[in-house]
Amino acid sequence: MGPHSQNSNQIFLADLVRICGSEQLPILVGGDFNIIRRRDEKNNDNFDGRWSFMFNTIIESLDLREIELSGRKYTWANTLPIPTFEKLDCVLASVDWEQKFPLVTVQALSRGISDHTPLLVDSGEATHVGNKNTFSFELAWFEREGFFDLVAREWAKEVGGRTFIERWQNKIRHLRSFLRGWAKHLSGIYKVEKGRLLTLIQSLDVKIECRILEPMELHAKGDAEMRLKELLREEELKWALRAKVRKVVQRYANTQFFHMIANGKHRKKRIFQLEQDEGTILGQENLKLYITDYYKQVESFTQNGSVGIRVNVDIGHYFQTHKGLRQGDPMSPILFNIVVDMLTILICRAKDAGQVGSLVPYLVDGGVSVLQYADDTIIFMEHDLAKAINMKLVLCLFEQLTGLKINFHKSELFCFERANEEQEAYKQLFGCELGALPFTYLGIPIHHCKLTNREWKSIEDPFEKKLGCWKGKLMSYGGRLILINSVLTSMPMFLLSFFEVPVGVRKRLDFYRSRFFWQSDDLKRKYRLTKWDIICRPKDQGGLGIENLEVKNKCLLSKWLYKLSSETGATWAHILRNKYL
Repeated sequence: MGPHSQNSNQIFLADLVRICGSEQLPILVGGDFNIIRRRDEKNNDNFDGRWSFMFNTIIESLDLREIELSGRKYTWANTLPIPTFEKLDCVLASVDWEQKFPLVTVQALSRGISDHTPLLVDSGEATHVGNKNTFSFELAWFEREGFFDLVAREWAKEVGGRTFIERWQNKIRHLRSFLRGWAKHLSGIYKVEKGRLLTLIQSLDVKIECRILEPMELHAKGDAEMRLKELLREEELKWALRAKVRKVVQRYANTQFFHMIANGKHRKKRIFQLEQDEGTILGQENLKLYITDYYKQVESFTQNGSVGIRVNVDIGHYFQTHKGLRQGDPMSPILFNIVVDMLTILICRAKDAGQVGSLVPYLVDGGVSVLQYADDTIIFMEHDLAKAINMKLVLCLFEQLTGLKINFHKSELFCFERANEEQEAYKQLFGCELGALPFTYLGIPIHHCKLTNREWKSIEDPFEKKLGCWKGKLMSYGGRLILINSVLTSMPMFLLSFFEVPVGVRKRLDFYRSRFFWQSDDLKRKYRLTKWDIICRPKDQGGLGIENLEVKNKCLLSKWLYKLSSETGATWAHILRNKYL
């Protein structure tokens, strides 16, 4: 659907505006647009934001909304050893179309041998499947070895009938019945093998998004795709015949805004299938039954389960409990937070004994070895493999003492300066993946340098998404004004209190707010009646009270001057005073 090269992007986007802009009926448009909308829709940093910005602006101007994709993060991949993943396929719907089909969903299917993932659009209504008893001859049967001999053998069988016409009709009836049963048997075998191959390819596609496949896995993936091509050849012939004989027939109130939000959340939370060791659970009734049984089982564990006390490696007699907190109880997370605090104590004791190292001991007494908030932990170490081994022993000791399991495979390792030469040794020691800066800790991007405009893109994208023009079409000016201020308060406010926002980023955020506020209820261009700086003034000065990003940013950063002088015992204050003051 989309352009095959970036040179044709402008022509394609112009056609999209021309077709959708002149259409008065509800719109549903989807397919391969060959343009990614946001940075997180690609698995590497090779991102060109120029076409993304233009594409998003056109979508907003046409009052289109992307229907949430479930099942996969990316929809396209190449075949390189280290593949590139992108989300090039999506489905866009107008507000009118979504109101007619509020339960519409888009689900990613297995891509099979294609480089694109097919998308299944479900309107949420029942579908007519036709008459299953109708006999149809498939072209793919001619591809079956021995098919002509099989038909000749069945045709030669004796049938009853007084006249030639009756015997002919009985032969046709017998052959039709035989072929229907024969095809049903083959269809069962075909579906089982096709399902097995698609499941294998799907599982390997999910793995390759997280890591590089092993040689055996790559070989298995190639064999599965080759075999799937052979099976799909028969299906291609079947639908080629059906395409010739069948005709496909395509058939500003705030309450609407709330309905759209509720429908979107309903689609996002909808469960299509569950994976377990025995297979895949499909169908709403099967899912309801499985989930109900699961929670009943969890409830039986928490109410009727027995416990035993472990001393060292021995577990004593089990006994029934009557009071207390157990896993599954509403307050059980508190127990985990209390136990996790022991990890900080163990690391600090090992540091005091000289078994593990720390960072910046010249800026703060004893240095910094661990930062912990609940179960979110950052451990700091100096470049010393021997002390790193001791740190791994401390972590293993924590597991043995508490019974908790540290997810090393979900953790990330960051090496700097000379430690980069030994990063593979550290990776093998801790069993972690090597991370890349910046990384997010407690909602804040962490980097040893100033954040670039590209890294601020992760802040701009959700901001733009929250101020989608489809929302403004369903709201009055007062509602838009409230939403603009609420989005500013809830989304970037936390970051505004830590970082100075670059001028280019601030201008783009103001552009999204201005576009949302001044948009028209139709496709005609809406002119700005006054400057944005005037609108951001307080109401008693002739403005509308929209918060000024630049002023807000400076005010939030100024509070750290007060905290630096008042919180004399804080670790961060010691580091800043000793380094800069």
